[in-house]
Amino acid sequence: MSDRSELVSLMRVSKTSPYRTCQWPYGEPGTEDFHFCGRKTSEGFSYCAAHVKMAYREPESRRDAAPRRSAA
Repeated sequence: MSDRSELVSLMRVSKTSPYRTCQWPYGEPGTEDFHFCGRKTSEGFSYCAAHVKMAYREPESRRDAAPRRSAA
């Protein structure tokens, strides 16, 4: 989790472009502690580099994702 000094409130983020600051949410919406990450975004994403790694993954190949059958 981000250091508290780096946290950005919902009000502060909403006044800037969502593509300039990371939109990864922390906390429960509607509560006082709810906020977004607020770090600089990776180009073409609405998240910072750390959150892009968490949010986007390469799809598994169908071979790897398919259940293996046992030889009978």
